Amino acid sequence: MTPPTRYGDPRSAQAGSSGRGAAGLALLLALSSCGPARHGASAPPSLPSGVRAEVVERSYPVRGTTHREIGRSLAENRVSIAGRSFAGVHSWRLSWRYRYGSAASACRIRSLDIRLVSETVLPRWEDRGRADSAIVADWDHYLGLLRAHENGHRDIAYRAAREVHRALRRLTSPDCRLMPARADRLARSVLQEYKDRNRAYDEETGHGLTQGVRWPPEVDRPARAGAGLEG
Repeated sequence: MTPPTRYGDPRSAQAGSSGRGAAGLALLLALSSCGPARHGASAPPSLPSGVRAEVVERSYPVRGTTHREIGRSLAENRVSIAGRSFAGVHSWRLSWRYRYGSAASACRIRSLDIRLVSETVLPRWEDRGRADSAIVADWDHYLGLLRAHENGHRDIAYRAAREVHRALRRLTSPDCRLMPARADRLARSVLQEYKDRNRAYDEETGHGLTQGVRWPPEVDRPARAGAGLEG
């Protein structure tokens, strides 16, 4: 008899950063060898077999050739979420499905498929080719710190997917009729834990301010209310 298959309801978590308006987000183009380096890029945590990750990167345009012009464009075009706006955003969604059946006097999950969708939205500077080299260096520094902050959210999402996989793999039930409710309840509890970690990460970093994310990226510039443009 084919073991029953259970599809978990998709669960999601989201983290953001601060500004206004994000209409018409464009797909972030892959950078060629002649383009600028992806500052702040880092590899995500590893995932076990049975966990698939779909990585999406999007961007919004930023114009200007001076600190003031770029700052104004950032403020006008940042991503809007629930009445707040952010210069960078990472969001993630996790779904799962599994087969289960009796084994060794207990009901166990026999196969497990988890899908993680990880999406990052960052600013795309349109006027890089017309700006002074010092402004370009400042932008690269800012974008690197912003990306690094959003990668922190991404890493939490990857760890959540890994932990859901580990927890469901270890789950047993005395009766297979109880397995769907037990498995979904367990997965939801793990997701809630990592949603809380997402929020704590932003609280600890001040949405990136304590990591140096501000425009212009002057190290000795005092943090101002609303100066953090990340999430």
